[in-house]
Amino acid sequence: SYWIGKPYWENGYATEAAAEVVKHAFKDLNVSTIWCGRYDGNERSKHVQDKLCFMRHHTCNDVEVPQLNDVRVDHLSILTRAEWLNKYQEV
Repeated sequence: SYWIGKPYWENGYATEAAAEVVKHAFKDLNVSTIWCGRYDGNERSKHVQDKLCFMRHHTCNDVEVPQLNDVRVDHLSILTRAEWLNKYQEV
C-alpha cells in the first residue's frame, strides 16, 4: 500500500513509485503475477492501477477491516508478467 500527503497529490508520485515496484517484481524477482486491491470509493488508487495496466479481476463484498473497525467492498486487480512485458517491451 501507499499513502501520499494531500499537498503532494497530482504529481504522479504514487504512480511512479508503484511502477518501480512492479518493474522490480517482474524484472529482478521474476514474479509471474501481481495482485492489488482498492477499497470502494478510492478512485485515486483505481487511477494508479489503471495507469499501470492492472485489469479488474473480481470484487469482494463485506470485507472486514479490523484496523479501521469497518467493513468495506474490496476491488481486486491483476497484472501478469507477460502483460507487463507486452505493454513495456522490457526483458
